[in-house]
Amino acid sequence: MPDLSKIGERDKLKPRSDKEPHWQRLQAGWYVGYRPSRRGGKGSWFARAYDEDARKYRRKNLGPYGTLSGHDVFATAKRDAEAFAKLVEAGGLRTEKLDTVEDACRAYLSDKPGSIAEGVFRRHVYDDAIAKVKLDKLRKHHLRAWRKRLEKQRFFAQLLLSMKLPSLIPAMEEALSENHSVVVQLVSTAEAMLDRRLADLSDEEREALDIDLSPREYVIDYLAKSFPVRLMQVFTDEEGNLRSEAMSDEHGNPVLCSRAIAAREALIEQLCALPPIATALDAIIEHFGTEAVAEVTGRSRRLVWGRDGQQRLERRSASANVAEAQCFMDGTKRILVFSDAGGTGQSYHADLDAQNQQRRVHFLLEPGWRADNAIQGLGRTNRTNQASAPLFRPVTTDVKGERRFISTIARRLDALGALTRGQRQTGGQNLFDPADNLESDYAKDALSRWFHLLYDGKLEAVGFGDFVERTGLKLESPDGGLTDNLPTIQRWLNRILALPIALQNGIFEEYLGLVEARIEAARGAGTLDLGLETLRVDSFAVLGDEILRTDPVSGAETRLFSLEVKRQLRPLRFKRLVRMGSMESPNTRTIDRLALFAGVSARSQRSSKPNRV
Repeated sequence: MPDLSKIGERDKLKPRSDKEPHWQRLQAGWYVGYRPSRRGGKGSWFARAYDEDARKYRRKNLGPYGTLSGHDVFATAKRDAEAFAKLVEAGGLRTEKLDTVEDACRAYLSDKPGSIAEGVFRRHVYDDAIAKVKLDKLRKHHLRAWRKRLEKQRFFAQLLLSMKLPSLIPAMEEALSENHSVVVQLVSTAEAMLDRRLADLSDEEREALDIDLSPREYVIDYLAKSFPVRLMQVFTDEEGNLRSEAMSDEHGNPVLCSRAIAAREALIEQLCALPPIATALDAIIEHFGTEAVAEVTGRSRRLVWGRDGQQRLERRSASANVAEAQCFMDGTKRILVFSDAGGTGQSYHADLDAQNQQRRVHFLLEPGWRADNAIQGLGRTNRTNQASAPLFRPVTTDVKGERRFISTIARRLDALGALTRGQRQTGGQNLFDPADNLESDYAKDALSRWFHLLYDGKLEAVGFGDFVERTGLKLESPDGGLTDNLPTIQRWLNRILALPIALQNGIFEEYLGLVEARIEAARGAGTLDLGLETLRVDSFAVLGDEILRTDPVSGAETRLFSLEVKRQLRPLRFKRLVRMGSMESPNTRTIDRLALFAGVSARSQRSSKPNRV
């Protein structure tokens, strides 16, 4: 163990790959730990003590002790670690009560900060119905239903990705014909799907491969595991209510329904007879050939077509990505496809020092869930010292249900822009409209209004009973009214994905109309929340400059500026003025008076005093 009390020895420590601190034993069961910063700043200190009652170690993050220096840092950390250990030994450490699945997930993350599980929980647990299930009431049927919902989302995401290919491939050919180089950004490589298919093959089938990787595999797996084939028997409980339970024979084996099994097999056979829908990455490679496409992904093997027209399994070494990227930069391959896993640390821009200086046409085929990764991927073709700037082309479909995926990335791009550049509109590189963010307050308000219109029968796309039956959402309260506990926007969007595309589009047209109306109203009233933004004014003057805080370590200052700004007056739009007056069908004379009032009011306010911010 390192001696953390020695500053020189502590400064030589490197961050561990498992993100664990470097521990120093104080006494039996007592430890103080130090985790160096990956960014070169001050590291964090930790305390660890063994809990005899729980028979496991307890840990606490003590922080970086940024205001201390020298030997005072270790002395303070040691003292705090000993105090924590004494508290654990005395049984005075309060344990957090875990009530729901979400509580358990958050408790897990508190013990393992920075874990990859954080993103998994955020995407697949917190916004799902399983998050609110009590731990003492969690049963297998909850987990089965949860897995079904995940399979449905994966299938729909892969299906949308494949639907873009008929437009993507011609666009790529057009870019190549114009002497440009093509870069395609995606997330999914279908390697997990390939591994499952290969595991099901016999030795003879492996010798003569004939595999179709298609999103339909998700549906086939779903049917094979979830199609009800077990017979049920009806019985009467103690209160005289009719109930059903799964049947078993005298040996305890499940009794299956032959008709249900036949129906399941016929449905699977029908799906297998449909023409395959190729995965995006493999379809691009199959169309243009391995000699023209540089693949920079994380998959270790792939299916390729040989010159004899037969499939073969090709293994990819760890150095394949470096070689493929160099082929693209040298110009021997003019198409490059990269994923998050394979594109780390790479640059694909038209570098003046590279042989391939053609303009890059960057197709954002699959943005994924993480905004930082999406923006980082776009930045790989847009660097300094480049011969030309790239052309970014987001690829999407006209299926309204795809908004489920766009909304997540749009929301995260908004937040990323606000944090990194001070302007939300720069975070998304102007690729998304405010209406694309279906997780904003405006979208949530519009959803509440949509549910009320649905209940009142005022929607054209779908009726209340039909929607409830198709989605399985509980929208009625026991007294017959609309429930107060309406589904969240994320849960509603997930259920929409299971509906036929025509019905999806009809529902989204009406819902997005409500969203856009609220955004336009907020924009017209000047209350649209854009977060941190640039103030556009005609002129300004600084009236005051006050230092609120100075950081004792870095010396950074937080300042408050008082500004006097002058802006050109923007009169109200006539249509909005009519709405403000609650005039449903005004006569001509009233319209003239309103227009005259608006004009006089605007002229009279042009000479008003400047605003102070």
